[in-house]
Amino acid sequence: MQAQNDVLIGVPLCSRCRLRAAVGNLRVFWDGRMYCSDCLDTALPGLASYLQSHSEFHDVVPCDARAVIAGLIRRNTWAVALLVLIFMAASAPRIVAAGDLIALILAGALLGACAFALGLLTIYPILQLEKMRGPREYTVTKGVVFCRTPLFSRQFDLKECEWSYEKAGNPWRAEFTLPRVPMVVLWHRRFGNWGSYLREPCGLNADARELWIALLGLANVQRRKN
Repeated sequence: MQAQNDVLIGVPLCSRCRLRAAVGNLRVFWDGRMYCSDCLDTALPGLASYLQSHSEFHDVVPCDARAVIAGLIRRNTWAVALLVLIFMAASAPRIVAAGDLIALILAGALLGACAFALGLLTIYPILQLEKMRGPREYTVTKGVVFCRTPLFSRQFDLKECEWSYEKAGNPWRAEFTLPRVPMVVLWHRRFGNWGSYLREPCGLNADARELWIALLGLANVQRRKN
């Protein structure tokens, strides 16, 4: 109510520090609220001047063929290692009882080699699928996040998101084909306020990552506990 009264009488407030500021010293940020230059630069040095030439925030998560291949090999290696471990654990008692440990090792190695070779056959189709999906582009304006790819587009409110700071390339995550670098992950409900959460990996380069963190901090978006 106080903020509304201040607007009515022509005295704008910074949404962060709640102090009155001259109109020329306030900036409309990507979350749709107004902040003074001091609060913007506190969140990220130089953000106030950057905002003057960037009324919208854009971030692109590229489709890197080398990262896709590396991710597939990494995931294949972990899967094969797990398969061989299960096989040797199940077969060890009988083979050790028979006194033929070398047969166990050779059987495990053969199984691992065959499974790894079969896994390599999936590289080409998955690589083509990732190329077809193309880069993922995020745009944030007026508190709304737009996600666009060649195959789909969706939008969601920033204030309804949660976020986490992780490392891309986890072989058990959907974005295992991304390069192994730190990233920001946005979490939002699949159907507005209900349904399972969708993960939106973004901020793979350092500059975009810093801007995302500043935006999420100023907008008071809740951070998930990893």
